Amino acid sequence: MIDTDSDVISRDGEKIGEVEQLEFDSATGKPSRLIIRKGFLLTKSLEVPLGAIASVDDGAVVLNLSKDEALKMATSVEDR
Repeated sequence: MIDTDSDVISRDGEKIGEVEQLEFDSATGKPSRLIIRKGFLLTKSLEVPLGAIASVDDGAVVLNLSKDEALKMATSVEDR
């Protein structure tokens, strides 16, 4: 089960952040939007493209990107 604060892990096993928000499409049951909270005291919210999700299991979201690739591809939610 995935909940807020679940870990978001890169394909190489590095923690990128925690799930801030994960929305699912009610018709397909597939994720429709993933917002990651990065940082501890000074947090930043980032949206990762859905195509970057490799799997959602074991209480974590695993991406098909390295940590560097994910951070380069992510869009700052504050900039939207």
